[in-house]
Amino acid sequence: LLDEPTAGMNEDETRDLLAVLRRVCAERQVTTLLIEHKMSVIDEVDHVVVLDQGRVIASGMPQQVRGDQHVIAAYLGQVGADQ
Repeated sequence: LLDEPTAGMNEDETRDLLAVLRRVCAERQVTTLLIEHKMSVIDEVDHVVVLDQGRVIASGMPQQVRGDQHVIAAYLGQVGADQ
């Protein structure tokens, strides 16, 4: 379980950490759970679960979750509400 492991890291450090995590998970056949807000990191994972006030609002591949209307509304505001 990792909470914001890339906080304060530059792009190279972030890329190196992700490589280490992938290697450890593969070698030890374990799953890593991480809480992260950097989209560049989220795009590299196998599965994303998005919470809003403790409730799951989306789950799936990063590409699927990124376009989910519940995620967009929760994190960017209600898109198109006035249109």
